[in-house]
Amino acid sequence: TATIMTANVFLIIMPNQRIVVADLKAGRVRFIEDAVTRICEDHLRSLRYFRFFAWYGDASEGFDPDALDAIARHIEGLGTLSRERVGAEVKRLLAAPDPAPALAGMRATGTLAAILPGASDTAIGPLILLEEQVGMEPDALRRLAVLGGEGVADRQPAHTTCRSRPVIVDIASLRAVFFGDRQADRV
Repeated sequence: TATIMTANVFLIIMPNQRIVVADLKAGRVRFIEDAVTRICEDHLRSLRYFRFFAWYGDASEGFDPDALDAIARHIEGLGTLSRERVGAEVKRLLAAPDPAPALAGMRATGTLAAILPGASDTAIGPLILLEEQVGMEPDALRRLAVLGGEGVADRQPAHTTCRSRPVIVDIASLRAVFFGDRQADRV
């Protein structure tokens, strides 16, 4: 699997090394050879594409259009993957310094909805900004929590209750939840 993405140059020396190094320097992430072939070999490569983009891609350079097209056309293959494999890949993606562009690409291709039905990436940018402002390290589980999704209320422990009315939370309360009471008034 080390040859599926050009950003994986650290793991293998490849015949087209000059192209790979150029891609890496430019922050370009793309599949080696045919994207459809690589995805059909293992559908987890769709998620790996977004993880590699989150870690190594240049958001101003944008996504590889062939990769996005192949991922979108083979979205149903994600349903064949085990939850453990998907979960491990998503956790690695969310641990990137700024996974927001990758999550936007996942939303655009239908990948986010396929693996986390009802999830929304709209709160990830503000969370990343808040993490940076208070000097917190990226936390994949915290970021996963703000993505939400269908059935989240059903997954809550039995001792909690879900409110049917909107809850308005001020920023100090959010900081207390994410960072603990002693750090809530740092910012």
